[in-house]
Amino acid sequence: MGSRESIPKMSAQFFYMLVGLALGFYDGFFGPGTGSFWTLLFVLLLGLDLKKATAHTKITNFTSNFIALGIFIIGGKVLFLAGFIMGCGQMVGAYAGSRLVIRNGVGFVRVFFLTVVAVTVARLFYVTYV
Repeated sequence: MGSRESIPKMSAQFFYMLVGLALGFYDGFFGPGTGSFWTLLFVLLLGLDLKKATAHTKITNFTSNFIALGIFIIGGKVLFLAGFIMGCGQMVGAYAGSRLVIRNGVGFVRVFFLTVVAVTVARLFYVTYV
């Protein structure tokens, strides 16, 4: 799964309307794992390989975060210094992650993605039930 492109299961326009609405709600209400969901759905429903799905995920996450920031600014609920520091950390991480994907290819992305998803699920399970 995700090692190469496949036939899309739906049109891109319908995908973004349906999945964008659903994951936008999820991201605003819960948040954790949204990027993983985007990546998985890009592969499963639009037929992208993991490299392209990961790149598209960065764009959708940025859009969601940008809109959320605007709403929080309007509501006066932003800690600008903390946000700036976190933003710098995210840019460094995005740069390093992009370099790793370009250098190591789809196989690396698959292993890393599955590891992050497994750890996220385990953490959510632990927080919820233990």
